[in-house]
Amino acid sequence: MAVQAKPDLFWERMQLRTSDQKGWDKIVGPLIYVSLFAWLLFTAYDAARFHWSPVPIWLQGLGVIILICSFFLFFMTFRENAYLSPLVRIQEDRGQKVISTGPYHYVRHPMYAATLIFVIGTPLLLGAWYGILVAPVVVIVLAWRAVLEENTLRKELPGYPEYMVRVNSAWYFDPAIGKMVRPVFFEYSAICSHTAIRSRNVAGGRSPPVMRLSSDLL
Repeated sequence: MAVQAKPDLFWERMQLRTSDQKGWDKIVGPLIYVSLFAWLLFTAYDAARFHWSPVPIWLQGLGVIILICSFFLFFMTFRENAYLSPLVRIQEDRGQKVISTGPYHYVRHPMYAATLIFVIGTPLLLGAWYGILVAPVVVIVLAWRAVLEENTLRKELPGYPEYMVRVNSAWYFDPAIGKMVRPVFFEYSAICSHTAIRSRNVAGGRSPPVMRLSSDLL
């Protein structure tokens, strides 16, 4: 049905590589899939096979809510942007233009924002702290691609610089808040690691270590 309704959109989203795809995306794109596979592997091994780090039931419930939010944002993004593609290229053959409605009215890259929510909510739901610990790897690769994609759109897509002025939130990739994100990112990773170690110590009957947060975040 999708092929019959919008064949150009269907085939655009089915493509894995084109001649006008950006050269850097031919490298970064596969890295995203590799990082997502590694994240999924850690999550699955923790949740279903080894049970390294049990998650409280109330946090699993929170994971359900977060996951539903990510699905909703995915749906809204796919519905709103007919030019959404797995490849970074300017779709001149399809008359690509700037999309500024729906979730794009609030954030320039809602697909990446939804992915961030997804990689956090899924491990919580499944009860796998190690999945959250590996999630920053996915985030770093996505951030790298988003910055490169943003530069491409700004230079080659008519109207995008004006859109950037109207919508100044590119999820967390804005250079203006980079200094704030970095310490939070590293503190977040430390918290996840500490929680996983604490769970194992409690399960083994050992005294859990005490963690002190950085004073920069207090």
